[in-house]
Amino acid sequence: MNGFVVRLCVLLVVLAVETPAVMAGYDSTYDALTRQLSQGSEDEIAAILRNDCRFQEILSRIENGDDSLIRLAPRLRAHLDGANALGLEFALSRALRLSPEAVLSLIPAIPLDRLCTVPWIEAPPDIERRWRLSVRPVLLDVSDPALRGRRDACLMRIGAPERPTTP
Repeated sequence: MNGFVVRLCVLLVVLAVETPAVMAGYDSTYDALTRQLSQGSEDEIAAILRNDCRFQEILSRIENGDDSLIRLAPRLRAHLDGANALGLEFALSRALRLSPEAVLSLIPAIPLDRLCTVPWIEAPPDIERRWRLSVRPVLLDVSDPALRGRRDACLMRIGAPERPTTP
């Protein structure tokens, strides 16, 4: 038992000493993807976007408010066909709830009517209403004077949430 404790202590000391050195060289897939998209050639970006799994990861990260990828959206959009461009635009529209400044800063590189829109095709009215209710207060909180005109235009485009209909 005593030998086990000594070996365990040695292992813990080695891990404590080596872990920072190993972690310093660690390059997560998350960071690597962002770097590839921001620094890569146009051909490299096109290749990444053709990989459906990578493209879905990019959309998910944008939708969840990843400012670094949101800022790259105009560059990415140039490599997409119509259907995938629509997917990107919907992800950006959903990102309005989490990163309104980053999304609004894309205008006019991506037209306002493509960003400030209900991000579903033929969504049920209650889904559209909930989305409008969730995004309006966030947009109203945008205080950057450089974005106020875009914010106001986006609010007008989105419109007021419709009252639920009662059967």
